[in-house]
Amino acid sequence: MYQACVQDVSPTQQEAFAVFLCMEDKFCGAASGTRGGQQNSSCGADPGETAHECLMDVAPHLAELVLACIKGDRKRELLVMNDIATIDARPQFLPWLTVDGRALGMSEQFLLGKHICDAYVAKTG
Repeated sequence: MYQACVQDVSPTQQEAFAVFLCMEDKFCGAASGTRGGQQNSSCGADPGETAHECLMDVAPHLAELVLACIKGDRKRELLVMNDIATIDARPQFLPWLTVDGRALGMSEQFLLGKHICDAYVAKTG
């Protein structure tokens, strides 16, 4: 839910992904509770707290917009849109990935970087 709202209000994907990476880093491997061999007290933290911390660290100008999304009707709209997109994609296996709306087969996922680069080159020349 937080990711959907962050992605919705972020002006760029780069900014949204910076928040996502921070959230993953702060949440880290909840099972191990360590990062880099040191104990990380935020491992397994509440997603809401983690999201807020990361927004304040990485994109503080988005914090109020994301909070409004989470507390408002937009959150539900985004969740329904994501559910419909998943159903429409008809994934044959999990995990599944898409690049520009095209689902990648299991063997193609090993070349994910190539597919992303090819899609970028096709759009930008």
